[in-house]
Amino acid sequence: MQEQNKKFRKCTHDEKLLIDSLKKQYGKNFEKYLPHFPNRTLSQIKSFYYYQVCKSQQ
Repeated sequence: MQEQNKKFRKCTHDEKLLIDSLKKQYGKNFEKYLPHFPNRTLSQIKSFYYYQVCKSQQ
């Protein structure tokens, strides 16, 4: 369990991995295509995606 947490933390701090995966999914202007989170900042949206991306890699 702790090992998995470590992996997840490493993954969630890998900005490049996240950005690459968003670009792959939505293209270069991925910010425009993010689902509508009316009152969310980009960093909140990013952390949502960190979670998605990292979960899918386990």
